[in-house]
This record gives sequence, C-alpha cells and structure tokens, in this order.
Amino acid sequence: MKTAIAKLTFPLVLCAEISTWAQGSFQNLDFESAVIVPAGAPFVEFAPAFPGWTGYLGTNQQSVALFNSLAIGTAAIGLLGPGWSSGGIIAGSYTAVLQAGSDPRGTLLTPVDASISQAGLIPAGVQSNQFLSTGARNGFTVSLNGQQIPMAILGTQGRFNLYGGDVSQFAGLTEELRITALSAPSSPANLYLDSIQFSDMVVPEPGAAALLLFAVAGFALLLRRPTER
Repeated sequence: MKTAIAKLTFPLVLCAEISTWAQGSFQNLDFESAVIVPAGAPFVEFAPAFPGWTGYLGTNQQSVALFNSLAIGTAAIGLLGPGWSSGGIIAGSYTAVLQAGSDPRGTLLTPVDASISQAGLIPAGVQSNQFLSTGARNGFTVSLNGQQIPMAILGTQGRFNLYGGDVSQFAGLTEELRITALSAPSSPANLYLDSIQFSDMVVPEPGAAALLLFAVAGFALLLRRPTER
C-alpha cells in the first residue's frame, strides 16, 4: 500500500486515522516494490519479489516464492499481485502470504512455520508496529531482536484486521523484525499480510484492547434494541 492514510474502525472511536511516521531504514513494508523474476512457474525469485526481506520455512532460507498461487497443505511464502483474481489482496497491488504447513523439503508429516524478517533502524519516538492482516488459524508471532511483541486488534478495514503492538522500548535501535505464521500438525494456515508500519500511535495492552472491543460490541447491541413504547 502506498503512503496513504486509511480510515479504520477503532474501539470507542467511530473513525480514526493511521498516523504516518518515518519508517527508519526499513524498506518495502507494503510489498509494493516487488519485481517479478520467473523461476519456473508458479515460482519467482524471492529477493526481487521481496526486496529487503528474507524468507524462511522453518530454519531454511528461501530463494524462491510463489507468485499468484497458493500451496495446498505445504509451507510456502507467496506474493499475490496483478493477475490474481481470487481475493486476498489487502491494499495496493501486492500482498504477502505466509503459509505454515508441512515441510516441503522433508517429511510431509513435519509442520514448519513460515516467516519473513528484515533488519533496520526503528525510528526514534516510535510507539507501535502495525499491519493489516487476516490473522491465521494457528496464530502468528511478531518479534524484534528475538523478543515477542504482544499484538492486539486495534480496528478493522473491510474484512481485514489492523494489528498493533508496543515497540517503544526499541525506538532508535537497529533490530530484526520477524513475522511468523505458526504451524500445527495437520493444520496448515495462511497469514495474509500488508501495510506494515511503525507508528507514533500508543496501543493498549492486548487484554485492555479486548475489553474495549467487548464494551463497544455491547454498546452497539444496545443501540440496535428497539425503543419500548
């Protein structure tokens, strides 16, 4: 997604804007810098398709990625873009998909995670890391310098969630950002991912965010209740 301000629905606020913020030395956080270099259909070379990023299935670094195709049951990292008509593109022209599943290089009974990572300078004064996603059936993790960042749903845009986590302690440091779709035996799962950004927006703790969402849902039900005569 290009540098645009998206309208989102937030707890206790009907509409709020994602604040723009310098992204330090990180690049291609919206996946719009993709250059498609075929590597034998349906694969493309990973580095030009995901400039700035490194991809892993389990601990194995990937040299190719799927393009406009999804694996069935096996782990993969894919990019959806122009020509894809089956849904899932979140914003702009390209969206990444992390598919956790069976190890394609080993026994099909061994599940592996799918992750992408990038090292960069986190902007001074930053409060949170945010992105748009579907979430994933087996869950996902976000980490900086190997430390997991608790993520909360801050709002929605269409059928996608805006996730955010507090990264203020890393402001001004050069660290590795890693996002991982988690695997589970016989339970492959896809994590659609787009519009990653560092923001000056303070995010609530995950528990507090859940309580706010619950409160808003209850308030909405009260508003829908017909007036008694």
